[in-house]
Order: sequence, then structure tokens, then C-alpha cells
Amino acid sequence: MSEFILQAVLPAVLFLMMFTMGISLTLDDFRRVFSRPLAFSLGTFNQIIVLPMVAFGLLMVFDLEPEFAIGVMILSACPGGVVSNVISYFGRADVALSISLTACISIISLFTMPLIAGFAVNYFEISNSIESFPYLRLALTLLLVTILPVFCGMLLRNRQERFAQAIQPTMDTITGVFFLAVVAAAIVSNWNAIVLYAPKLGTFLIFYCSLLLVWGLVSARALKLELRSTATIAFETSVQNVATAILIGGTVLKNEAFFIPAALYGVIMYLPAACLIFWMRRKFSD
Repeated sequence: MSEFILQAVLPAVLFLMMFTMGISLTLDDFRRVFSRPLAFSLGTFNQIIVLPMVAFGLLMVFDLEPEFAIGVMILSACPGGVVSNVISYFGRADVALSISLTACISIISLFTMPLIAGFAVNYFEISNSIESFPYLRLALTLLLVTILPVFCGMLLRNRQERFAQAIQPTMDTITGVFFLAVVAAAIVSNWNAIVLYAPKLGTFLIFYCSLLLVWGLVSARALKLELRSTATIAFETSVQNVATAILIGGTVLKNEAFFIPAALYGVIMYLPAACLIFWMRRKFSD
């Protein structure tokens, strides 16, 4: 990807995506966490603990190239983002729970992402390509392009609720188009590497995504959550904000190989999710 896209366009797109999520949020969405502690706790546990553990465990089996392994670990530390909220909506899942989880985990990832990314870079032994891991810069970048825009969006919603509600459908469409454009640009700019490594990396990502979706379903049903909440947990566990992973890999860590897994995942993650969406829409058909 060109330097201009990585340094200017991508941060602006991610800022816009998170701002759009912010205008859909109210303080009640955060208060709602306390009304359903079991579902929220499971969703948080899955995203913060299970995703990185599953990613690391599978990497020990699949033996991907070090750069791709780091990219997978970065991806595993990303929250669901706007995409998981939209998928929950189309899948007739619990959208309120999805929004609450995404908002809260976006804040938590401000602290967990630098730790997981730093661990991955050091463990897979290419730290020589990064003189000193930029923990602070990574955290500040996440603060500026994820937390700040959510706060700005919520502030607009609080001050101008009618205006925020009026522009939200348009903003959802715009951010959706931009999200797909970012994924497409990442794939096109690294097409040769993707074609070369697609068999192993693609197989890994399909297995990884499917396993996470199944784990989300099984773990939620084991705790006897109702069906809509179960579907939301599955979506939140398997759908990641790949734009964040692309930003971190390309802009903060300055290695495009780091975001190739995220670019592919931005396409692959819809496949298992689509099966659950289809089943949910059949189950809750009007």
C-alpha cells in the first residue's frame, strides 16, 4: 500500500468508522453491561483471553512465516468494531449486547494490544527489524483513532440526538464502503505475496475463524444464554476490526507483511458468519 494510504487515508477511515459507532452509542449501552454481566463477561473473556490463546496455539501447529504469525497475533487482539455490530444486526442477534461489547473492548484493547503485539514481535524473533518496540506509540495511535472518535460520536449523539440519528444510516453506508475499500487495497497491493502463501495462510485463517465461531456458540450455550445473545457472542468472537490490524501493521510497525493476514481475514471472516446469519434469519423470520 502507498505511504499516503497508510499514513493518511487509513487512519482517517478508521477514525470515521469508530466515530460512526460512537453516534450509535449512549451511556445506557455501557450501563447495560451491568444488567447482563454473564453475557458481557463471556464476550470479554473470549475476545481478550481466548482469541490470542487460540491464535498462538494454532500458530504452533501451522508454522506460518514469522511475519504472518505476528500479523495473526495482532489480529487476535483487535476488537469486533463496527463490522461485528452490523453482522449482529443482519443476523438478528442481540445488537445492544454487540455494541456494548465492542465499545468496552475497544477501550480494553488500548492496553492489551501493545502487550500482545510486543510479545508476538519478540517471540517470533524478528525484533531486529524494529529497533525498539513502540508500545507508547501504538497505544497513542489506538487512543487517537479508536477511543477519541467514539467519544466524539457519543458527544454528538448527546448534544444533537436527532441529527446523529438522521446521519447514522448514511454514515453506516459510507464506513462500510470505506472498510471494503481498505481491505481491497491491502489485498491488491500485496497480491503476489497473497497468491504465494494463500494455501497455507488461507487454510489457517478459515480454520481459525470457524473454530472461533464454534467456540463462541458452544461457550454461550454452555452458560445457557438465550439464542440471540449466543449468536452475538459467536459473532463478536470471530469477527474482528481488520482495519485496526492493517493500521498497526502498516502504519505503526511499518511492515506490510504484518497486515496480510488481516486483509485476507477481512474476506474470510464473512464465510462462517454468513452460515450463522442464514440460520438465525430462518429461525427468527418475520
